[in-house]
Amino acid sequence: SIKNAVPQIKLPQLKLSNVMKNMERKRFFELLRIPILIFLINISMAIAVVLTNNSLIVQIYPYFVTWVTFIASVPSIKSMYMEYFYKASSAIHFVKGRVEPAIDRLEVKATDFIRLARCELNKFIQSARAQLLLVEKAKASLKHMDLERFDGTKTPDVLDLEGYLDEKEIAIHQVIVNAKS
Repeated sequence: SIKNAVPQIKLPQLKLSNVMKNMERKRFFELLRIPILIFLINISMAIAVVLTNNSLIVQIYPYFVTWVTFIASVPSIKSMYMEYFYKASSAIHFVKGRVEPAIDRLEVKATDFIRLARCELNKFIQSARAQLLLVEKAKASLKHMDLERFDGTKTPDVLDLEGYLDEKEIAIHQVIVNAKS
């Protein structure tokens, strides 16, 4: 039983194929091609500077190396940034593709809700029109009696409710327009 209790440890083997896909490996070596070439040019120039022993070349050499190294790094950096930009713009496009239909559905629901509220308001107005006219007549007759307590009473104005719905419809539309932009 002690022989069976010996732990078996298997360490994962690191392979280049596990780290990078074939296309990534090819791209990696393509990106290294120019820096390696520049490195070889810089080494060759360093050897030439040492062998010529010319003071002007010795003074210019560090600037030459700096510029050559910078110019050699530009294509790699540009390629890397373009790749990140493509990934970021793809992610934005993906999210936008998912959000815009949801906003459109929300706009339809909000518009339907406002339309339903308008229908219900119109039904209420039709059913309450006779009672509102009676209230207006009663209010007018009470004013003739000069009762102070009825001076501040206000009959509900249907146009106030319609104006309120108009305001809310405009506000919803503005929110939808802002969300889409």
